[in-house]
Amino acid sequence: AKALYMEAGDKSRLSMPTHIMAEATRMLGRLPEATKLYLESLKFATEAGNKIMIAVENVNLAAVAIQERRFDDAERHMRHSLQVAWEIRNSYLLPYEFLAAGQIAVGRGQWSRAAKLLGAADGILKACGEQIDPADKKGFDAATAETKKAYDPKKIEGKWQKYWNT
Repeated sequence: AKALYMEAGDKSRLSMPTHIMAEATRMLGRLPEATKLYLESLKFATEAGNKIMIAVENVNLAAVAIQERRFDDAERHMRHSLQVAWEIRNSYLLPYEFLAAGQIAVGRGQWSRAAKLLGAADGILKACGEQIDPADKKGFDAATAETKKAYDPKKIEGKWQKYWNT
């Protein structure tokens, strides 16, 4: 698809096929290559003024940075994604913003914060009848397991507690 859009001179549509390649590459664990593809997709989205894809690629860049344990970069990308999603009033990414923030909290050893944010992400997805994106599932499961190991789930207060399988 990417080659066809290039051949047709339609750069406004290049972000999505590049995004799909980046997702597959990330799922294969080829993080530097995935980062390069997400940045390329972000460039195409920015040139086309496609704000939803700008938000999407920033949260995906946050996910890669989390896997690489670059938590400051992850937080910067997550915050930019959240800002853009807020500007365009798009709530689809909200559970993924909570997921990224929760994984950052795990990486920083902030267990109470991680429990609340991961529980919120899981709760939103369940309340909407959605499944977590396959590219994010492994990271979510690992962060949840690490949080439950380090932080007593009985301490999780509030309405998110019911979303934790304890």
